Amino acid sequence: DDAIGDREITRRVWAYVVEQDLQDAEDHAYVYLDDALRSALDIDADGMPTIEFTDCVVSQMRRVPGPSNA
Repeated sequence: DDAIGDREITRRVWAYVVEQDLQDAEDHAYVYLDDALRSALDIDADGMPTIEFTDCVVSQMRRVPGPSNA
């Protein structure tokens, strides 16, 4: 019952990026990764373009099994 949708997860991740000031100030198409994001996304990089970042977030959502129907 507490499950949230993909759009809400993506919204919350981006809110975290903004809150932590992880978006490049001059190039908004680039996001820096802190330890929490590297761990959550299982990525060993300091940053990446926003398109790749969003793709990584979406791909992680697909790897996590949803609630069972049983």
